Amino acid sequence: MSQPESLLKDVLQQLKLEVPSACSLAVFSNIVKRQLSQPAVILMDNIGLATPALETGFWRNLCSLGNCGKLSFVVTSLEPPEKLEQDGDKAFFNLFGHRLHLDALTENEARELLAHSPKPFSPEEIEWMLKESGCWPAPLQMLCDRRLQQLLFLGLR
Repeated sequence: MSQPESLLKDVLQQLKLEVPSACSLAVFSNIVKRQLSQPAVILMDNIGLATPALETGFWRNLCSLGNCGKLSFVVTSLEPPEKLEQDGDKAFFNLFGHRLHLDALTENEARELLAHSPKPFSPEEIEWMLKESGCWPAPLQMLCDRRLQQLLFLGLR
């Protein structure tokens, strides 16, 4: 998804809009402006991985669509947006009026998350996952998923 054309095609598909065989920024923008009948929110996870590969025109185009009221964006990043900004990105990152810094989950929150697993974990597994993840959501989710995959593979539980 770090290449503009594949990202734009995926966004159009997710929005259930026409997906042309060749999808330039201009084509994408025209399709969104013509066919998007209700506002939409695009979620972009770990945007820091994509910014070096995406050009200034890409960010300006998204900014333009955001300013037209057609699209809104929620992005996550390990770095603050101002550290990710390149010359063309500034307009895009200025769209974000609210910035939140998220910390690790509390131990109780992490335990609650693990309690909602489709297969219950043993107390030892829970303690190990809490310790290894530091109660950060992403590592906790990965450890949980890995353990569930092992259990399914082994045919346990």
